[in-house]
Amino acid sequence: MMWLTWRQFRPQAIAAGAVLAVLGAVLLVSGLSLAHLDNSTGLAACPAHHDCASLASSFLRQARSGSYDKLHGLAAAIVLLAPAVIGMFWGAPLITREIETALGVTAGVLVRRTVPAMAVTLAAFAAVQLAWPSWIRPHLIAPVHAVLALGKVSLGGFGEGPGNGLFLTVGSKGDGWILSSHAANAAGQAISRVPGGCSTQTGGPGTFLACLARKGVRVAVTYQPGSRYWTFQWYETAIFLVLAAALAGFCYWRVSRRALA
Repeated sequence: MMWLTWRQFRPQAIAAGAVLAVLGAVLLVSGLSLAHLDNSTGLAACPAHHDCASLASSFLRQARSGSYDKLHGLAAAIVLLAPAVIGMFWGAPLITREIETALGVTAGVLVRRTVPAMAVTLAAFAAVQLAWPSWIRPHLIAPVHAVLALGKVSLGGFGEGPGNGLFLTVGSKGDGWILSSHAANAAGQAISRVPGGCSTQTGGPGTFLACLARKGVRVAVTYQPGSRYWTFQWYETAIFLVLAAALAGFCYWRVSRRALA
């Protein structure tokens, strides 16, 4: 029965494969073009000169002036939604139909059980999409902690808040993935207030930062180096392959057990 059900879904599989092939070709061409733009703007070599912020702005400005921005949005939507759609409208009905046929349950019962399976698929997918990038991915590899001088890093924002509070964050550190950052002293201890004698009310931003530097204010940053990108990719691929194999094995065991019952 599983083979017959698979034959019924064969057109969907062919259509999905064709869409993935076209999408892969488009992303390959655009990826090569972006790589050329990355080299031509000098962004690839920016960590050595500590000028990544301006070069990144130039790169993004040129990339968004073309079709890359729309293509990125489309690809992101496909990557995020395709697994849920396939699981809801293909995977769940495929498995539930086989189970119900084996048990000889009526079509009405089939509908009542397929819809909850689709809902569970969507809920589980949404949970993974929310939890993985925020709580799991940053800790797959122990992040790097560093205390840096203000002139050694590109700041994302700084200022003086209510109650003389100090606001200081890192915008970028080369091609690293910034997890958190805050003002600190040389020992890495957090500084929450603007040192005496420094104020955003006198002078410009440059004067304020120079005063902070003279007072020993630095920035503590927790990040994942860009060199770990492919390590993360392999780790996550292996984890999801293991989970997929475990789920497939459980489904096979469950269907076989019910079919023999």
